Amino acid sequence: MQYNTGDMLVVQIGDKRKLVRYSGLTGLDSLEGFDEKSYCDKQELVKFKSEDVLSNHGPDPEPGSSYGVKLNKFYRKVPSLLADVHLYYSPSEAYLTRLIATLDECAQIYIDKGWVFAKKFRIEIYKYHGQKMIGWYKHNKKDEVEDVLALCNSEDDPELKRLVHHEYTHRLQSCSSLAGHSKAKAAWIKRYHEEVTTTLYNEEFITKISDAFTKSQKSLKDWFLSLEDDEKAVMKKIFKHIKEKHKLDAKDLQTLWLAEEDIIQYFPSVVELIDVEILLTEYARKNPNEFMAEIISYHLIGKTIPASVLPLVEKTLHYISK
Repeated sequence: MQYNTGDMLVVQIGDKRKLVRYSGLTGLDSLEGFDEKSYCDKQELVKFKSEDVLSNHGPDPEPGSSYGVKLNKFYRKVPSLLADVHLYYSPSEAYLTRLIATLDECAQIYIDKGWVFAKKFRIEIYKYHGQKMIGWYKHNKKDEVEDVLALCNSEDDPELKRLVHHEYTHRLQSCSSLAGHSKAKAAWIKRYHEEVTTTLYNEEFITKISDAFTKSQKSLKDWFLSLEDDEKAVMKKIFKHIKEKHKLDAKDLQTLWLAEEDIIQYFPSVVELIDVEILLTEYARKNPNEFMAEIISYHLIGKTIPASVLPLVEKTLHYISK
């Protein structure tokens, strides 16, 4: 395998696999490079042999992973009023300009509201490649380790500002006075569950679907697509149950289906579905923390939020600003 300076290699280092920025030969079969995970901070040098190299992804790896290692190459760091921005791909100049302007605008809002905290954090920007998760906030309890606010949305995403507000709300949850206020957090948990309706699909309903499933002459995929929306929701829950309890995925079920084996035996007897009535986005369904982040992010960009939750939003933000 040939290597050029700057190539991104996945290397076996002891019992760990690392992404290494190749820097050159130090002997006949001795190579070295920089551990990419720490490259933006201290540039830790690692030594290895050619036999330790598992894959070479060149100087500009596409997003993804190899041998369980994420191919995140650090490109450069740029300043913003909110925090230092670490770029893990080379964005267009137009997007970078828009990004920094948005971060500066959001930072000014947080400064004006008194939402600036001692815990340091940095912003990491990744290339969008169709993934569902386009942002996250990672809190580290150790003071000396920075938190991370990460964004990986598409460059033409019109909701960039709201996404920043969403992830910064998670910072509020972790670093503000809210973090130690159990009553305030409990209020959001209670509000979330008050807005949730639960629908229980009993054995009779599932048996009806099972019978149709058994008698169908269509492929598994075509049969699923032919269902009504409520039946699809139940089947998704059933497939999840089968995967978690019986370790059977869609391919396994398709194989059993084609072999005319009985797969109804893997179905649960009861399925429970929940629905968030004041849903602003699909993601608000996930849990109380995401529900809160979605509600507050909409509020911060001036969008109308449900009247039932507005008093809690105002009370929470006032408490954090004190």
